[in-house]
Amino acid sequence: LACSNTSSSGSSSSSPGCVRVASGSSLQVRGADIVIERLDLDGALEIRVVPGASLKVESLTVRNRGHELVALTAEEQADPSVPEELRIRGYRLVRHETEVIA
Repeated sequence: LACSNTSSSGSSSSSPGCVRVASGSSLQVRGADIVIERLDLDGALEIRVVPGASLKVESLTVRNRGHELVALTAEEQADPSVPEELRIRGYRLVRHETEVIA
């Protein structure tokens, strides 16, 4: 992961840092004062802080199995015991692995 938030004049930028989220990854951020400067995510990450707290992520790489969308089988689609919202959606979310920072 190569990126920079330094302008051509050499001064530091106040723009967001370098954040890469791979296709199929899941990032959930809960909190009012969270700053992410550098993140390389391939999988699932949840960041949360309690009200009044702050968090600065200077550099973080996360690699895990993450989450997967799994299509319902024909039997599951026809099964009335499967929740209606899943049958309408046609898939379920399977959470294999999530890195949590709290």
